[in-house]
Amino acid sequence: MAASTDDYVALLTGEHRNKQNFVAVVRALTAGPSDLINVEQGLVQNFDLDQAIGVQLDQDGLWIGAARTLDAPLPTTYFAFDTFGVGWDEGTWYEDGQPVSGLTVLDDTAYRTLLKSKIGANQWDGTLPSLIAIMQAVFAGTSTNVFASDEQNMSMTVGLSGALPTPVQIALLRGGYLVPKPMGVHVNYFTTTVDGAPLFGWDVENTYIQGWDEGAWGAQT
Repeated sequence: MAASTDDYVALLTGEHRNKQNFVAVVRALTAGPSDLINVEQGLVQNFDLDQAIGVQLDQDGLWIGAARTLDAPLPTTYFAFDTFGVGWDEGTWYEDGQPVSGLTVLDDTAYRTLLKSKIGANQWDGTLPSLIAIMQAVFAGTSTNVFASDEQNMSMTVGLSGALPTPVQIALLRGGYLVPKPMGVHVNYFTTTVDGAPLFGWDVENTYIQGWDEGAWGAQT
């Protein structure tokens, strides 16, 4: 509930409530504290990772440890005709100041995804189950399903089925921004080639992988 000068006026005793000048003084003195309380109450929501926008999200990034501006451009994310994956409702619009070679400044949606991954990486205990939990948190609220497996040869496989990730998300995956990994371990990424479909796999029937006529070939990203 928002704070108001009415809250303070309501505390006045009966002998003072009808004194207009006295009430006016109380309102004048309590207007500042009321506004301050309202600002402080709004801080939690305004800087909540799922609610913050623009400079608020940038401030979250300072605390979390991930900047909106990337060190290297993300390739093949700009909108283009007749190019698979970056057409209508897929590609990122080019803006003045961005390098032609690729995207370097993330929009709020992509930046929020990066920050969620960074939060998970900051707390990661190095195990595969916690890695899967991090990836699921990154794609929470979407229909993209994430799983991972340890290949026992200093490599791991991360699979994404269901809803296709955005071109920016795929580029972030390729750049190693979204999946924490142990030093020296190579990561193979596979995404479904059919939006909404599980990945194809032999002798497996679950949410992530299915067989003939159900699963889609995985594209290595």
